[in-house]
Amino acid sequence: RPLIEDLDTIPMPARHLLKMDIYRPSPANFRRMPATTIMTSRGCPYQCIFCSRPTEGTQFRAHSAKRVVDEIEHLTTKYGIKDLQIFDDTFTLIPQRVEEICKGIIERNIDVSWNCMTRVDKITPELLKLMHQAGCYETGFGIESGSDRILKFIKKSLTKDQIRQGVRWAKEAGIDVRGFFMIGFPTETREEILETIEFAKELDVDVAQFMVATPFPGTEMWEIAKQ
Repeated sequence: RPLIEDLDTIPMPARHLLKMDIYRPSPANFRRMPATTIMTSRGCPYQCIFCSRPTEGTQFRAHSAKRVVDEIEHLTTKYGIKDLQIFDDTFTLIPQRVEEICKGIIERNIDVSWNCMTRVDKITPELLKLMHQAGCYETGFGIESGSDRILKFIKKSLTKDQIRQGVRWAKEAGIDVRGFFMIGFPTETREEILETIEFAKELDVDVAQFMVATPFPGTEMWEIAKQ
């Protein structure tokens, strides 16, 4: 069926049906309680061969900045939420929208801490500083590999220098970095896996999260695995 183009037409999640006093994200993903999760956009336009997102659509759609700030304010006033994990795949894909969200949080004086996930090529030092001012304490970057060959093979569309720069910018803005890494890609060698580990150490990320490359149905890596 057609994708929902205007996400603002969707009501806020029916959180009143949950026991919000006991619901919480993983302890690895918050610093204050009570805490919860929020999604402000859907879809991701990138073509990484391992990602399940293409099965849900590569067209990026997002709530308006006002709607996002309204939901955050609702969470803090109605449920006393102090910490949010923003579950968007690429939160800063449209920097101007993120600027408006951050300015809205600051202008409304909302007491909330939050973390998000994005790409190292979708940030600027100025945006990161504003995010930190608005309560962002950590951002997750999909780094995946320390091998240039593997980065190209998985269609990450990033270079190691871009990754180094993005991590440095985040740290300079006072934001911790969670680096997501993967090992076990098709054709990957032991040497390339060790290269990834050394790259994680070089970057000095605050959290290095390693996962095993898994071919999900519907992804390009699934087709490669079948072949």
